[in-house]
Amino acid sequence: MPNDSVSFSSKVKKQNPTFLDKVKAFFKPSKPEKTYYNSVNKGFEEHFYTLKDSIVSEITLTPKQKKILDKKVKAFEEYKAGLSTAQLEQLEKNKHGILDFSIKDGMPEPTLKAYNNFLSRYETFKTGDFTGITNEELAQLLYYIDTTDLISDGKIGSFAQGRTGDCWFLSMLGNYASTKAGEENIANRISKPDKNGTYTVTFDDPFNSEIKREYKVTQKDLQDFDLLKDDTYFSSGDLDVRILEIATGKMLNNYILQMEKFAHYKERADEDEYIFAPFEQKEKEYSPSTSIPEGYLEKQLLVHRSLGYKSNIVQYITRPDEMPEHHSLLDYSSKEFLDSTNAKIYSIEMTLQEKDGVFEFVPIVQPTEYQSLSEVINQNNFKASELTVGTSDEDYSTDERENRYISTGHIFNLMGLNKDGSMTVNDPYNSAYPHTISNEDFERVFCRITHIPSM
Repeated sequence: MPNDSVSFSSKVKKQNPTFLDKVKAFFKPSKPEKTYYNSVNKGFEEHFYTLKDSIVSEITLTPKQKKILDKKVKAFEEYKAGLSTAQLEQLEKNKHGILDFSIKDGMPEPTLKAYNNFLSRYETFKTGDFTGITNEELAQLLYYIDTTDLISDGKIGSFAQGRTGDCWFLSMLGNYASTKAGEENIANRISKPDKNGTYTVTFDDPFNSEIKREYKVTQKDLQDFDLLKDDTYFSSGDLDVRILEIATGKMLNNYILQMEKFAHYKERADEDEYIFAPFEQKEKEYSPSTSIPEGYLEKQLLVHRSLGYKSNIVQYITRPDEMPEHHSLLDYSSKEFLDSTNAKIYSIEMTLQEKDGVFEFVPIVQPTEYQSLSEVINQNNFKASELTVGTSDEDYSTDERENRYISTGHIFNLMGLNKDGSMTVNDPYNSAYPHTISNEDFERVFCRITHIPSM
């Protein structure tokens, strides 16, 4: 990124709320309406562990929780009873992904079948007997009985990220779906399937919201979700998530490869390929990969605008003690600039500007006076539904089992800001399993926050 795109203005002042803001917040705290996406686990929050807890531990369910689970299981069995043999086969293919899926690094691990033996345990759960259930089995059970897999209802249900590095997109999707307005926005963009089972997704032109663009998602597109296949691109689980993944990939290919900054990818880009690069192609990238910083914030802004939002996105990122060559701050500024200011937290606002009829990305990099990411959240009174958070590339735990769930170099969407300072995050690798993380662990594990305003 050329240095002239960097703003060398003075430090950003903290946006402290006024006295009137505090009074209003006290008497009428902001509580976004809960939707399907962030209420899947309602009634079970206490069982979702923090980083210091055991990965697999037996839990005791209350009578009320057993009643909720029993009702959900029965509803799922009734749903299955109405499916054809072909539909049942597809459903089981879709469901098995999370059961045989190693959460660590998003890579499938077939040997896990012997590890948790969930399917045989499910036969016991069907009888209403939840004796000896573990916290991991509870998460898998909630995923398994989510019945949104074969139908497009416009609502974002449980899903598991595939072998594509699009955690940044899936986390954004989780944010949009966690409010009623965002859920309705998504639902209105996905058509009912035509006679061939093809869906049409309608996006705004990112550069001109008055123009609408349609993207077709065929049944052939939708088949690519088997997590145990080496060439799988897309998530398993909720069908709407996969429809949006595919349509978004096509939308990004349509725009980003036409922009001068990414012109060098055209020679390596396949017309039939999606912009989301799978993990196994890291050594031969054909698009602005999500596994490296280049193109990451730019793609987020294009997605945001394509869904009709007018606002820019702003990332707050911690500056490491020693700046490695691959650090994403260096993609948007010079090392000399960073060394001269030496702030702890920088902001990167990604904007779109037009010059002589041509649009270009312009990142505005500024040092801030914030001392921590938690301070960024608290000082700005951000809504959890507008924030995604990213981990660094450094190990953060001495327990390898914990790393299976909070992967390095990964992005989560924020689901809740709790009174004790802890935060609840949701993992695209298994959206049925949110994690509550203490403020101390949050500061140790996460290195960036991205604010994606819902306006």
